[in-house]
Amino acid sequence: MSERLQLRVKRQTRWQQIPIERRRASIEISTSNPRCAGDYLEAQLDWARDRFTDFQVVVGDTLQIHNYLVLGHPVLGRLHDEAKTHQICLDEGDQWLRENEPIMRRALAGRPWRIERWDTMLAKPGSRRALVELEHLYETDDEIHRLVREDVTGYLHRRHHDVILTEEQLRRLDRHVLDELAVYQFQADNGNYVSLYPGTNQLLLRPKHLESSRLPEVLKKRHYVTLHIKPVGVLAGVGA
Repeated sequence: MSERLQLRVKRQTRWQQIPIERRRASIEISTSNPRCAGDYLEAQLDWARDRFTDFQVVVGDTLQIHNYLVLGHPVLGRLHDEAKTHQICLDEGDQWLRENEPIMRRALAGRPWRIERWDTMLAKPGSRRALVELEHLYETDDEIHRLVREDVTGYLHRRHHDVILTEEQLRRLDRHVLDELAVYQFQADNGNYVSLYPGTNQLLLRPKHLESSRLPEVLKKRHYVTLHIKPVGVLAGVGA
């Protein structure tokens, strides 16, 4: 038996204004988020299938390196070697693909789609340029620095209530946010991508902060859909 899921849109931009023939979905995958896998992933893809004409699935495997080095791995505990931690993240991405690629092939059959790993996305020249720009803003703009840090401390409050970190460790977690923003900026600057994620946006990307911040204009115009997916019952298997 499997869960019956209910999906609803939590927040979205006016992405429907993009002509359907130019509308591209970017399915953002956090390998640590169970709602990015299995039946939850299939629910997202089923929702997106007829709303977009092109799909990329961005597997944020090595994005987890910042969390693992600062907060520890959920199974292995605190990790200290960056190269080994990077390989652990890659292995987890490989495992995610083994388990979920069949779902993508089935749900997106007949549609153009591709997989992008995080290292590849962050290494694109547009992402690297965006990261340099965002790092400069982070260091020179008090409001942007504050909002990035609030994202991090909010996450820590939700997931790691009693953790005490040094400024160096907090800056490493800030880098997690900046890396994500850099890839989002690259996507916004390179086609009509609409980011889909079963979670929340960073504080900097919420409407009340976008207008007043000094974020790059292209990032302010990024399209996204955040989704809420929850179980509402159990589907009986064949013969049940």
